Amino acid sequence: MQLPDTRTIQRLALALALTAAAQAASPVIFFSDLESGPNSGGEGKGGAYVTVYGRGFGAARGASTVTIGGGQAVAYPIWSDEKIAFQLGASATTGEIKVNTAAGTSNGVPFTVRPGRIVFVSPTGRDSGSGSFSSPWKSLLKARDSAQPGDIIYAMNGVAQLGDDGSGWRTAMLLRAGGTAGRPIALVAYPGATVTIGTVNGPEIAIRSTDYSARPAACPGYWVFAGLVLRGKAIAMALAGPSWKWRVVGNDMSCPNGNGSAGCFEVGGATGVDFLGNNVHNAGAEGASALYHGVYFGTDSTKLDIGWNTIAYVRGCRGLHIHSSPLFGGGPSDKTGRNMYDIRIHDNVVHDIQCDGIILATVDPSRGPVKIVNNVIYNAGRGPNTPERSGNFACIAIPGSTNSGDPGGGTIEILHNTFFHCGTNPNPPYQGSVSSIGFGDANPRLSLLLKNNIFVQPPNIPYLSHAAGSPISGSNNLFYGGPAMPKTPGLKNSISADPRFVNVKAADFRLGPSSPAAGAGAATGVARDRAGAPRPAGNGADLGAYQK
Repeated sequence: MQLPDTRTIQRLALALALTAAAQAASPVIFFSDLESGPNSGGEGKGGAYVTVYGRGFGAARGASTVTIGGGQAVAYPIWSDEKIAFQLGASATTGEIKVNTAAGTSNGVPFTVRPGRIVFVSPTGRDSGSGSFSSPWKSLLKARDSAQPGDIIYAMNGVAQLGDDGSGWRTAMLLRAGGTAGRPIALVAYPGATVTIGTVNGPEIAIRSTDYSARPAACPGYWVFAGLVLRGKAIAMALAGPSWKWRVVGNDMSCPNGNGSAGCFEVGGATGVDFLGNNVHNAGAEGASALYHGVYFGTDSTKLDIGWNTIAYVRGCRGLHIHSSPLFGGGPSDKTGRNMYDIRIHDNVVHDIQCDGIILATVDPSRGPVKIVNNVIYNAGRGPNTPERSGNFACIAIPGSTNSGDPGGGTIEILHNTFFHCGTNPNPPYQGSVSSIGFGDANPRLSLLLKNNIFVQPPNIPYLSHAAGSPISGSNNLFYGGPAMPKTPGLKNSISADPRFVNVKAADFRLGPSSPAAGAGAATGVARDRAGAPRPAGNGADLGAYQK
């Protein structure tokens, strides 16, 4: 067989390099705010506005387009490298949303074109109007009370609902009704608009739903909240159950005066919660109780997708708390408070947290996967001690506890995370409460799998805190800066070296040149890094949350 000549080889190599560069630069969609809506009606009869979040879209649109089921969008009020807002238009059909640029076409995210009303709220509107774009309502409460399953409510710039709504539930906006399967109700900030609900000095809660204690019935769920500014004296949003399918996307939440048994964002008894791309920050008052948290997924909540959020500057205790406890006193007759499952915590940044960055207090992965993937957690477990002198101080705490029912078991997967300087509380309340990962032995059937993570700790803070013989396994983790390397028998192929982050002072935890973490990973099936870059399918992925 005749081999190609040198020039041909060079041309082939150049073509492969250009193909690889194009693939690397191709746009990537992480998620959208809406998953369904009409392609007609609304402003200019062009249908719903949808926002997609991702990377590599380009700083300006130029000749780039968005297609929905192959049909091209008709308007683009926002186009940036990480966010696009577009209007569907009549050509949109049920299928996948894709972004098409000179660098390539993105992955697709599903979208369903369906019937439904599109209504508007504006500071210059009238509640006696029709709610149309030309005759908008003035108040969010009018929109709430008029909403039907399938409606999309767009709130224009300057719309606000700051005071108590008078429902008797200590909230700026109470939800008593919801949408239905396939026809959610959506409350969305119009592209580029600032829409505010609640204040940090009251009411107690910005948005809340009714729960099992309400009569005649709890709010069933099937709501979308996107692009809002939510402020609560204690809670920005509280979603209760029994309920289904809440989608919370791209909101800004803050509760700097929060205290008590609560979270700035909290959920209880809900099935199917998508919590994506939110910024939860400055939550908890100075000296707040250990029972107060930034984000709190509570009793019997399952099918949780928690991704691409920032959770930062939390006082009280945990950044993200997963915890289930019985509602009716416990015991055999109380069927609530079971261990939680089907939980994906991925691609988040969690930092500057008083207690743990993330705690999985009561989980049962034998009933559905529990995975922590591609997260960056730093400066968690800083202290000081809580008023109760309780709590753990780590990037991740997994006590293995059970409050009701069968504890279950199975394996929690912790893959491709970057952990930096956790557990630095200088005066912890008890021994073993500071580390990067703390694993309790309350459930011997619960195990951990650690692969392709980076741990960087101060010299005196351990990487892992666990009982001897704890069921921990995994491989290809990097440990640097802390005490001696973990001697956990189940951990193989560990690396002890400086990961050479790009800029620790700027919290840039990407891998710098000649990092020993580059290409050092084992196969995990994690297809992309936190920034959307592809990872090798087999061995050889980079360690930590970012692929070089």
